[in-house]
Amino acid sequence: MRDPKQSAKTQCEIVPSLICSDLCNLERELKQFEELGLTSLHVDILDGHFSPSMPIGLEVVRQVSKITSLAFDVHLMVKEHEFFINEILDIGVKRLCFHVESAFHVDRLLSKIRAAGVEAGVALQPGTPLSVLDYVVERCDFVLLMLINPGYAGHGDEGQVPYALRKVKECRDFLDRAGFDIPIEVDGRVSLEGIPGLVAAGANILVAGSQSFFRKGAERGQNLAAMQQMIALGQRVNGLLRSFDDSPMVMTSRERVEAALAHEQPDRPPIDLRFAPELETALALAVKVNEKDLASWSGQDLVTVRPIFREPASDIRYADPTMEITKDGLFLDIYGVPFRRVETELQSYMELAGKPPLANCDSIAELDDYPWPSADMWDYSNIEPALAALEAENGPAAWGHSRGVFEIAHFLRGMDNFMMDLALRPDFACALMDHILEYLLAKAELILQAGEGRFAFFEYNDDVASQRAMLISAEMWRELVKPRMGRMCDLIHSYGSKVKYHSCGSVYAIIPDLIDMGVDILNPVQPLAANMDPFALKAEFGDQLCLHGGIDIQELLPNASPDEVRKHVRRAIKELGKDGGYIIAGSHTLQADIPVENIIALVEEAKSWGQ
Repeated sequence: MRDPKQSAKTQCEIVPSLICSDLCNLERELKQFEELGLTSLHVDILDGHFSPSMPIGLEVVRQVSKITSLAFDVHLMVKEHEFFINEILDIGVKRLCFHVESAFHVDRLLSKIRAAGVEAGVALQPGTPLSVLDYVVERCDFVLLMLINPGYAGHGDEGQVPYALRKVKECRDFLDRAGFDIPIEVDGRVSLEGIPGLVAAGANILVAGSQSFFRKGAERGQNLAAMQQMIALGQRVNGLLRSFDDSPMVMTSRERVEAALAHEQPDRPPIDLRFAPELETALALAVKVNEKDLASWSGQDLVTVRPIFREPASDIRYADPTMEITKDGLFLDIYGVPFRRVETELQSYMELAGKPPLANCDSIAELDDYPWPSADMWDYSNIEPALAALEAENGPAAWGHSRGVFEIAHFLRGMDNFMMDLALRPDFACALMDHILEYLLAKAELILQAGEGRFAFFEYNDDVASQRAMLISAEMWRELVKPRMGRMCDLIHSYGSKVKYHSCGSVYAIIPDLIDMGVDILNPVQPLAANMDPFALKAEFGDQLCLHGGIDIQELLPNASPDEVRKHVRRAIKELGKDGGYIIAGSHTLQADIPVENIIALVEEAKSWGQ
């Protein structure tokens, strides 16, 4: 947990070094570490070329991994990075860093490590300037600073470099200026006496060796307690230094979103509001801004970055591009699904209409012959420049998007037909969903590749519920839909991105399954749907899921007074946003039946929190 006035930079982790352990009684040693409450073990891998020693080999590390629950914090001091990184990832680690001095493809190696779901970092020798971080820090989850020359820890006359504190402080200042609140790990002669200065300078992962945790003349528990006292002293000094700036901490949108997703306390919850076009126009007039500036006015912290459709398409659409408008005024999307435009007094919307294109399909062979859309229909070249522009301007955090197999399948077949397929012809239903999934996975992978691990999250959008319950039984969903959604989750996680799942309605019955698949964010948290009260969900699942939404658009926003809206928003931020894990948003796109006064109340309350 992170207090908004005490950044995560001031939190410290003690990581004992494997090489300093009693290697002859290693299993007993590691058991004691676990009993003392330590969670990580620092492992140095040297190849005898980059560094002059080889104290521990890969096979030793592999065997050690079998006798401890400690997470491995691995520091590579090698020349052949591809080989060692592949071996270490195969063993399984929490953090992995390598030296920029010996790595040729630094950016690619960092991306490779992060794609494996491992925290990636670069290590710097004492004399390496911090400027080498300029173009790689955005891929780093931490930075390791060597305070002695690599490989010389066993030399009694090799002391910590005299500029150690200055380098740690300058590294922290560099990261602050660049807007990256990531840990600094320090390694080399980290002594009890030196810990307060290192912590005050900005270090917060301490590799503990012979001069601290393994200090002779005292038991491990006594040394750990002494280290914790020294850390507390350093944090007090750090706090005093920070207190000279009495302005509140203000995060960038990216920092705010990442803190919320990591279940850390941001300065305020991220805001993600979507407006129906008619409401957008009325709101822009009311607050006297251009519609293009409405996102800035509303404090928008998130924006979707999508590929560009290559072929001509109508501006009017449901979710996918409209490829054809029939003489009857139906809008056919890339699947051939027909929609019609409905106009009301307040706004327009698109709804299913006409005969579903696969309504009369009788065989899997016919499915195989259907003209399915292709990922090649999209141009992905805009994604990297769009992300770069957002980062350069400290703009909103970016997210990617995919639709889902269940919804598209019943659009193609018609709801009645598809429900009968699931019950009576599951092989046919699964073949239909697999055709859809093949396209969705191919498109999503190209988006993720173009994004290079820079999306804050990636959404999988698949409505499977009504206001009262699931559209199909939870058991049927688990058997037929979950495995296909699981493939999308695995793909998204393989690119180092978090998974946002969108389904309207009551999905309470499958929330444990979503968590099991690795879903990180649940949207839209529809408060009036059965068992979807956001405050109850926070209590039950808040440590495992980030809730995204929860501000009711059915009753609260259209019918409450501005004061009632403010009161509800304050409660949502205070309770749902406690310890992070919440993105404030409507329970769907905000519609034109909502008075602009209530939107203004929502935005002002959300933006001003913590000020």
